[in-house]
Amino acid sequence: MTDTETVIFEVAKCAGQVVRLTRRGYQGYDLLDLRVFVENDKGVTVPTRKGLCIRAEQFPTLVEHLQRALDALEIPIPDVDAEP
Repeated sequence: MTDTETVIFEVAKCAGQVVRLTRRGYQGYDLLDLRVFVENDKGVTVPTRKGLCIRAEQFPTLVEHLQRALDALEIPIPDVDAEP
């Protein structure tokens, strides 16, 4: 993958903050970056250091473990494609 960036999704965290999942290439690596973004004093949304960046091939393993955590907590997965 080239050094490009694609936003996969963004969800509001709290006032002035969003969590964004981005796919990007960096030095030949295909990466997924889940990061908190904030609005600075100029009104520009900028990334913080709070987040996780992993190689794309590691993502299925992460999802599997997150599913186990959801199952243990008995939290249902919402249908993100459903109309509100």
